Formats: sequence, C-alpha cells, structure tokens
Amino acid sequence: ANGNLLTFSEHTEGTRISLDTENASLSSALINGAEATIIEKNGWTAVVWSANNRLFVVDIEGAENNEALRVATSVMLAR
Repeated sequence: ANGNLLTFSEHTEGTRISLDTENASLSSALINGAEATIIEKNGWTAVVWSANNRLFVVDIEGAENNEALRVATSVMLAR
C-alpha cells in the first residue's frame, strides 16, 4: 500500500550473488542465531545471512532496516 517492494531469495551453497555495497551503510544482526549482514543505501535495505547450507536475502526498497529485519527473522525453514 505504501509503495515498498519486498524481494526474498534463497540460494544453494556456492551460489554467487552481487549486492551494491559501495557507499552503503553496513551493520550486523542475529537472524535466528545466524549472523546477518545489513546493507542500507538510498532507501534500500538488504539483510543477508546463511543457515543450513543456504544463503538467504531479504531486501526492501523504501523501508527502514527494522522492517527488513522483522521480515528476515520471520523466515522459517520448511522441512
């Protein structure tokens, strides 16, 4: 409703991804016990973390990092 764009992706071990970190603000947080990197740049926030031999990325255009973190912490592995 407010124009934010949310993207979620899951990658297998060894996959290479590219995220724009040039002149970005980088920080870290714990996502369900795993260390995550938070990238913030020009109204875009991405949360990247690894768990169970998978790489996860949540990114939101037009949202604060607390919204991206809230979405990332809600991700659960289906078994």
